[in-house]
Amino acid sequence: AGLSFDLVLSDLNKAEELAYGSAFAEFGPSGSGGVGADNAKLREFVAANCCVPYEEIDVALLKATTGQDMQIGQAEFVKLMRDNAIPEGLVIERFLGLAGEGGQAVSATDCRTGLYMIKDELGAAAGAVGEGRWEAVIDSVMRSAAPSVQMEAWTAYCQQIARIGRVTHVGGL
Repeated sequence: AGLSFDLVLSDLNKAEELAYGSAFAEFGPSGSGGVGADNAKLREFVAANCCVPYEEIDVALLKATTGQDMQIGQAEFVKLMRDNAIPEGLVIERFLGLAGEGGQAVSATDCRTGLYMIKDELGAAAGAVGEGRWEAVIDSVMRSAAPSVQMEAWTAYCQQIARIGRVTHVGGL
């Protein structure tokens, strides 16, 4: 099965492997399957499609390299994109705003509202999903939500909607 929006909702990891794998192939990996951390196409893609600030791309790419040859393999590239779908500070800031001072949890209803606010921070990725499909995304992400949502669950939901938005954008779905 190829990359589709249904696959994004049902198997996000597989969808990311397909979308980011196709992108990685465009960077011109070497015979060993890696791409140098200094590869211009790789750097442009990371700058445009994840939350790593431009001035921190060198550090993020170096952390993702494996071996002495300073190469990034496809698996490391997919992990880099997955792990940097949304800034952690934004996620925490929004949770604290929803929970109030000293709040340990938010209601599932407030969580849902908060996820719509987070979605608005995703720029082109939010546009790629489109208004009509966001409800399905948030329903999918929150299907196992408890009536009260702790910060850990909130963080996981935010990361998931950001990953869905980004892979939908990159995959042109």
